[in-house]
Amino acid sequence: PISPGTGSKMIRRKRIFGGRRKRQKKLELGLWESRGILVFVACMYSSNFASIKYLETVCQGGVKCEHDPAEIAFSRFFVSTLVALPILYANRANGPLILAGLECGVGMTVNYVTQAKSLELIPAGKVCLIGTMSCAAVPFYRMIFMGKPLKTTNLISAAMALLGVAILENLVPIFGGGGKADLSSVGWGDILAMGQPLGFGYVVMRQEYYMAKYAHLPNKKLTFMSATFVCVCVLMFVWVLWDNSGRLPNLGYMFEIKHVMALFWLGVVTSVGANLLTGTALEKASGTDAALIFALEPIMASLI
Repeated sequence: PISPGTGSKMIRRKRIFGGRRKRQKKLELGLWESRGILVFVACMYSSNFASIKYLETVCQGGVKCEHDPAEIAFSRFFVSTLVALPILYANRANGPLILAGLECGVGMTVNYVTQAKSLELIPAGKVCLIGTMSCAAVPFYRMIFMGKPLKTTNLISAAMALLGVAILENLVPIFGGGGKADLSSVGWGDILAMGQPLGFGYVVMRQEYYMAKYAHLPNKKLTFMSATFVCVCVLMFVWVLWDNSGRLPNLGYMFEIKHVMALFWLGVVTSVGANLLTGTALEKASGTDAALIFALEPIMASLI
């Protein structure tokens, strides 16, 4: 038997829980909110240039010197891994998502290594501009791997990115550039720099894909991010050993307070934090949106 008033209590409970569900729906990010997050992430990424430059050129006691870029990259992602390892262990049951993160870690490593090596051969401005070609790479990656159709805006963006690089390489007669397509101006530095859009563009595309594929798994963004950074850290360690003939260099200068602060910013804020925000945004925004917005990074970096 149902006691009097029970029905009205059940109705009130349904209204309360229904109201909660409605409020939760209102808290979900829309497309433009997600794009706004990507703009914020681009601002975070733009601060990397100054921090990395500081770590590469300052030794103990503030003395000017030069460090191997591999040391800086390994130190940065070692800090990221200190944050990522406990998260990865706690979510070790998410095997497929961990494998997805490891896959994207390889693409991210390609981006960082080719960027560092190309900076040794060509000006930073040229490296930065070639890196913005990820806005051209991502739509084609999405078409090949995800079956997404190319839009007119994608083609226009790709054409503008290619034109910008062509002008920079003096391949077109604009702003006093070459009068004909002369590929002799393209060197190994330019070819290496192309690893940036290829590697980073692949990561952006696959992150969008995996966030949708494994939406049902708990802590998907944390698990994916953690696996990615552990993979990058291991590969950066291999890079350090390669550059130092199998020996681990003295990294004691990294323990100065200013270096620790810079590593915290690079390893935690603009790596772990930025990756989590990107994963959140890509639940609504597309990889193409992310690539186009991240192409603003050089402009933002010039303002810092």
